[in-house]
Amino acid sequence: MHEKKVSSRYAKAIYGLAKESNLQDTVLSDFTLILKTIADSKELSNLVESPIISSLKKYDVFKEVFEDSISDITYRFIKLLTEKSRENLLDDIAIEFEIIYNEANNRLPVIIYSAVELDEDAKSQILSKLTEWTKKIILSEYKVDPSLKGGLKIKISDWVFDASVQNQLDKLRIALAG
Repeated sequence: MHEKKVSSRYAKAIYGLAKESNLQDTVLSDFTLILKTIADSKELSNLVESPIISSLKKYDVFKEVFEDSISDITYRFIKLLTEKSRENLLDDIAIEFEIIYNEANNRLPVIIYSAVELDEDAKSQILSKLTEWTKKIILSEYKVDPSLKGGLKIKISDWVFDASVQNQLDKLRIALAG
């Protein structure tokens, strides 16, 4: 079975369990902590991805690192993943869980690129327009990309709205060359 499908099924299962206990927020923050911890540790990252290290050994490490810092439901879920030798899917499952969580809570992650750092007033105006347009709670992430020359580029999932000066220059170049 394709890993994306497997990850999605595990994410739906843990979301369903979390929802029954009203622990969706807790599991989401647990997954955030787990992913950050793994990303911040090269050794832990290598351990998760290693096909050579046994699942039992991986579980022992997970127990040592996470047992006291995550909820019981998430801890038992990690135990299940290691028993099924699916710990390598942990990051994909966490991402799928967050997608399900966001959809259920009317949240929309958005990345906003600008050529320079935006001031608070500009950020507020952008958030207001995006909220009005999407009718969702916007989870904004701002990034500076000097190659844009000016304007904005807004990324929502796989959709990109490009109102940058660089994009306009590229379109003009194509039109003049055409």
